[in-house]
Amino acid sequence: HSIKEPYYLLCGPLSKEHNITGLINRNEWYGLSIVPLKKSKPGSLSSARILALPSNEITGSISGLKDFNMVSPFFSKDQEIILVHTYREQADKWATTFRDWSKLTFASSDFRFEDCNFYSFVRQGVYKRTAQIITSSDIEQILTGIYVSFNDSLVRSHKLFIHGKSTIAMPVHGHAPDIVGMGIANPYAIIMAFFSLLSEIGYTEISQNSVNQIERMLFEQTEYSTPDQNGILNTEKYIAMIVECINLQAE
Repeated sequence: HSIKEPYYLLCGPLSKEHNITGLINRNEWYGLSIVPLKKSKPGSLSSARILALPSNEITGSISGLKDFNMVSPFFSKDQEIILVHTYREQADKWATTFRDWSKLTFASSDFRFEDCNFYSFVRQGVYKRTAQIITSSDIEQILTGIYVSFNDSLVRSHKLFIHGKSTIAMPVHGHAPDIVGMGIANPYAIIMAFFSLLSEIGYTEISQNSVNQIERMLFEQTEYSTPDQNGILNTEKYIAMIVECINLQAE
């Protein structure tokens, strides 16, 4: 917090005792989880994006969201946006929130809007048909857990914490002291967190081109991964392969 804004930080995986969410004022920061879905062809919608919007504790209304201008950078315009809430359990808290979102539905926007109860979302498997979701910050962690569980992608998911023009990027998974030095950890999450950070800084094209090249290579050579992803490479060789991909893309 002593760093002057704007700043861009890339963090390694943290332990639960040092979870960065405990350091952030929820009324000022937005949390965005990016979770790879089951393997799909490069260029297709291959990840879920879960954006946690800070809400007012008293009224339940979403803080600072008057239109979709804040949402636009995170999502493609041809995808659904679903507000997942818990109206049955917290009817009073969510009444104002739902009204706020309903008003936005009729605003001038290219986004489609749907409403979905959290438990219905899980029970009916909406996650299988939807790539992007907007939630309250209360259940963003739960939704991230659902995605990574169904798609077995905990070690490949990353998160952005955004405040104004400042961004902190880090893997969703925690640190793993039990496998330090064994060369079996998969660095995909922190590599993709780095590319997301590059996009936030303004290097969107080079970031996306590099990501596309890496995903194409991984799709075509599924065995080129670490043992925790049923691959044959250790961490060092995996990183060397990623670097070679980026170099080829640059050429």
